[in-house]
Amino acid sequence: VLGDSETGKIIHFQIFYHLCEFLSGLRTLGIVPDTGDTRLDIVPSDYVAKAIAWSSRSEQTMGKIFHECSGPDNAIRISELRRRVQKNFEGHGENLPGSLTIPVWLFKAILPRRGMLVSRKAKRAMKALPIFFTYLKENQSFENKMSVGFWGKVGIDFPERDNYLDRVLNWYLEKRKN
Repeated sequence: VLGDSETGKIIHFQIFYHLCEFLSGLRTLGIVPDTGDTRLDIVPSDYVAKAIAWSSRSEQTMGKIFHECSGPDNAIRISELRRRVQKNFEGHGENLPGSLTIPVWLFKAILPRRGMLVSRKAKRAMKALPIFFTYLKENQSFENKMSVGFWGKVGIDFPERDNYLDRVLNWYLEKRKN
């Protein structure tokens, strides 16, 4: 769950934002693993909040299970997310290192050696990378057609990723400098 689709605002920077730092190349001196066709299921917080609020006030949702997610058709390829992250970071004046994409097994093998060349902050961030590798092993997909259809009928439309992703990234980038 990301920031608000209109403002990009989020209360706490969670795992997605750490992933963005990683994908930018800033923490790995530009070396990133090849993620292939792996996708990331992202959804803005206000969509989820509206669905929860509406369902808590209505008996129409009793006994139903809703998947508040982007779904297999709208989940973003991590390679596309990396491109968007890098574009937004550069737009905020970040001087990104050149990007080198390598196989995951090779990335894992050289990671400890790269750790000797980076700052203390980057070393701490690199310790979280095993979480991302675990995620990359499983190309998860969550179906949401029933949820999107139901919410659309009551006026809670599923937001288009291209309409909110840059807002979310920009809000993060503005706040991380503070």
